[in-house]
Amino acid sequence: MFGATDVAALTERFAAADIAFARVSDMAALGNHPHLRRIEVATPSGPVTYPAPAGHASGRDYGAVPALGEHTARVRQEFMPTDARAALNN
Repeated sequence: MFGATDVAALTERFAAADIAFARVSDMAALGNHPHLRRIEVATPSGPVTYPAPAGHASGRDYGAVPALGEHTARVRQEFMPTDARAALNN
């Protein structure tokens, strides 16, 4: 829809219509955009930052990223057929 329109013309039209917009041409520009909110989470390899979820409320704790396999046994048991689960518990 916008591919055939000049960037300067689009910028002018969006501004005139009071539409929020930002010029982001590549992933590096997106990662460095001043309005991109980021959160920090703990991982087994140390803390990392990544874009905050939409509607992110500041102060919300998203918890740590689990280690590979940390919850595997519990998830497998949760989805295991009831008769197989009963056999394991006996």
